[in-house]
Amino acid sequence: MLRKLVTPNMTTQKDYLGPYNFFNFCRENKLLLISTLVAMGFTYGILLFHTPIGIDTEYAMSLYNNRIARWYSQGGRFGIDLLNLLFFIKEFNPYTCAFFALNFIYLGTIAWCYLISIFSKEKLNAYLIPFALLFITSPVWTEQFYFLMMAAETSLVVLLCPITILFLYRGCLENKTYLIILSVILTVLIISIYQTSIAMLLSGFGICFILFEDSSNYDARYYYILAVKIFFAIIFSGVVYCLIVKILTGQIISSYHKSDYILWTKQNFIDSMYNIVLIAKSIFIDTFIQFVKEKQFKHTYGSALLMPMTLLYIIQICRNTFFFSTQKRAMYIFAGFSIPFCIILIPVLGATVPPIRAMYVLPLVISFLPLYLINKRDKKILKQFLAGIMLIFALYQSQISTQLQYSDWQRYNRDVKIAYDIDRMIQDKINNKKNVRIALVGGYTIDNQFNDNFLQGAVIGSSLFEFADRWVDSWNESTRRVACFMRTLGIKYDIVNDKKKMDEAIIMAQDMPCYPANGCVREYNGIVIINLSVKQSLYCNKVIEEHKKNTISHALKTGEINR
Repeated sequence: MLRKLVTPNMTTQKDYLGPYNFFNFCRENKLLLISTLVAMGFTYGILLFHTPIGIDTEYAMSLYNNRIARWYSQGGRFGIDLLNLLFFIKEFNPYTCAFFALNFIYLGTIAWCYLISIFSKEKLNAYLIPFALLFITSPVWTEQFYFLMMAAETSLVVLLCPITILFLYRGCLENKTYLIILSVILTVLIISIYQTSIAMLLSGFGICFILFEDSSNYDARYYYILAVKIFFAIIFSGVVYCLIVKILTGQIISSYHKSDYILWTKQNFIDSMYNIVLIAKSIFIDTFIQFVKEKQFKHTYGSALLMPMTLLYIIQICRNTFFFSTQKRAMYIFAGFSIPFCIILIPVLGATVPPIRAMYVLPLVISFLPLYLINKRDKKILKQFLAGIMLIFALYQSQISTQLQYSDWQRYNRDVKIAYDIDRMIQDKINNKKNVRIALVGGYTIDNQFNDNFLQGAVIGSSLFEFADRWVDSWNESTRRVACFMRTLGIKYDIVNDKKKMDEAIIMAQDMPCYPANGCVREYNGIVIINLSVKQSLYCNKVIEEHKKNTISHALKTGEINR
């Protein structure tokens, strides 16, 4: 049906989408490949030689087997389980994961460049290098690589997204059903690896749609049918994913973070809308203002480049539609506006702030908006000016990402030292050195022990010894994480698996000094207590407060104190 709608004098869809293959593209853009490889090596090369173990990775290395597999599947990420069968022979290997992650992020960057080249009919080839460098140096990837336990699989998403988009467009334009089916399968796999990657995928579809409209001149009905086909293919993919999750977990939507990141119905509608507005403000406005005022990196979403480029981009989108028919204008505006909107798609779906490592769409949009403006400039000097801005920000991002990696290297070395210190204290203190059960109380903050060049991101640079103190309200989270981390170093201790005993340990720790002072380790009632913090953690504070109330109540009843 689509073929009948093509204007006779126009290039056919097949010629349009298949002038050369990916290998020819690489051969013709050697400088792009080399510059992107250099940028990747400079920004993330440390991972090939030193792989710091951070939060969640210690679980993968110590508790991998069936427990981690169930964790993934119950969270709706069954795609990671499938890929683990390919990537790891027996246990999780951080070096293998880092190697695959870097290869996938590199190939994914080149694949996005290839996709843009096809849909712009090669008009943007001369400016793909700034796009690639701005994309690959984003601190979002640095935050993601900190979670090595799934860095390889989630980096594969970056490569699969442009492939999926190309298959679906070609399937719809050339009426090839097998390509549409293949794209549906890949979409399900992408979502099953990391659910939030759907925002990146949708933004990519929008990018290709407006580039396709810009570089072709078909009847408006042609684009309408194309958009409908793509829409139903995406919806069908989502339905298939939900059915698989329903079979595996018994729920249509499953995630171990569902209670944290989906707040609709858990708060009133006004509060949810207010949260979305604040998140959008933080992403598009606050980062730019902070950059202008303080000239330094802040722990906020977005980029200083995002707000001005978004404004210019929206103006340009509106200007372009003056030359379109009414029906074509509506589709162009919808597709064009959907690209920056996808940045806040996840906050809109959940009415809360998503983790920055899940915002894959950020690097894509931040890189594409100035590239689109370059495509619409007639004067070469303006094109070069925008390309220069992209290169400057790519250099700035690479410095930030590299500093984050270096700071996390410092953090890891300090964590290792603390682990060995605690092991030595335990061995010096206990009498029975077999079947030792440990209980850690509170969290130990290390970021204030470094110089001013220590840069901490949203999670990267955070010590495993301070996890419970900063984020989690759990009775044994800190103990479990530290014990798993120590196992990666060859230090094996069992943990307290009884909540009552843990509560007793917290009470006993009140009379103990904090690490690293002498006396911070004590053996009591068959367990070894390690007191890490005066401040304690959220759970510790609740136990202490409850103990005080019970003590006062008991004293009142026995008459030890007067009312």
